[in-house]
Amino acid sequence: MATYAYVEFRLDEAQELADYTSIAFDLRTACDFAKSILEELQKPQPNYSLSDPFMVATIIRYARAFAEGVRRLNLSEKAASILTDQQRSNHAQLINIRNKYIAHSVNAFEESEAKAYYCCERLQEEGITSIGYGHRRVIGLSEQDWRDIIDLASTWLQYVEQRLTEETARLLPIVRKIPLERLFQTAPAFTPAPDTSQPQKPRVTPRRKRLRVGQEGKS
Repeated sequence: MATYAYVEFRLDEAQELADYTSIAFDLRTACDFAKSILEELQKPQPNYSLSDPFMVATIIRYARAFAEGVRRLNLSEKAASILTDQQRSNHAQLINIRNKYIAHSVNAFEESEAKAYYCCERLQEEGITSIGYGHRRVIGLSEQDWRDIIDLASTWLQYVEQRLTEETARLLPIVRKIPLERLFQTAPAFTPAPDTSQPQKPRVTPRRKRLRVGQEGKS
């Protein structure tokens, strides 16, 4: 019986594969979140308290696939060739909700105001008797909104998974040209879990050595 294993490797050529892998996770989970809350909302007695956290989690996870960061890819540049006009409009709406409401308090999706209380029957005698405050905000999406998210995430995911297939096929002959000893030397040290002690810092991306085919790239 054959035993198969794998070795992680660090090459500049593999960066897009890593980026697409991470993006696929974001899109897949955004789609799963949307499906889960849509199923909940269709129950005879849905738990509406789940609407707000699912809205936040789903939109954050979806928008994360297009945000700048350590990833080198800019998936948004592909929107014109991948999405329909309606999908592009829905995509822009979600990004705006993320940027102007969920991540930052900017738009009219929430309002807070001061309130002056009084007694209607004794207003002239007593005037204002106390000060309070009020707050209102959007705490959920419509069923159509959830279906639009599923449609968008699925469309993007189809493209990303195709790119993953193409990247793995492109990388195989490149990696096969690397001497096995060198390939195993590039493997990073095993870490059972990510370092969560400094969330303010970007993750460290090890410096990758570009393969020089024709010299040390030949085996």
